[in-house]
Amino acid sequence: METLLAPKTMYSYEEYIAKEEETREKHDFFFGEVSNMAGTTDTHNMIVLRLSSLILNFLDSENSKCKVFAENVKLELVKNEYYVYPDLMLTCDKRDEETRTMKKYPNIIFEVLSNSTEDYDRGTKWKHYKTIPTLMYYVLVSQYEYLIEVYEKINDFKWEYTTYTRLEQTISCDKLGFVLNTTQIYKNIEV
Repeated sequence: METLLAPKTMYSYEEYIAKEEETREKHDFFFGEVSNMAGTTDTHNMIVLRLSSLILNFLDSENSKCKVFAENVKLELVKNEYYVYPDLMLTCDKRDEETRTMKKYPNIIFEVLSNSTEDYDRGTKWKHYKTIPTLMYYVLVSQYEYLIEVYEKINDFKWEYTTYTRLEQTISCDKLGFVLNTTQIYKNIEV
């Protein structure tokens, strides 16, 4: 992770929150380490927007109380110790209405993979995402090839892994009541 504020290398939770409010920039916070959120590619941005649109359309059609958040809402993984900004998350938990800037109980998290974040998304983040009791799905979307990887929670100790490598495949999120189509996700996107 890239350190944001030199020469100091460790920050308290309070210093982290104060810096975010002061600068309005987004930073991950990992047990005292602060790292700046890197810029993204246009492909990354298009995929996040496409996913957001597809999920919002579904939520609107179902009059759902669930909410979807893209890139600018913080997720608490370990209280006062570990916070990230997922590319996209959906929460249906009423407890997530308590604050407007941070969520704790997502049901699905999407990360669009990039060369600089892929190991982090598959490693440290995934290790901590698995501990979220409300999480039902973790979805990794490649911006370099037609590849979507879905981890679906079976129980507290087991996750089922499925890959989608072609257009016109249907990704079923039965626990949340919607489906996604790989063609819709990658529509007008060159990979």
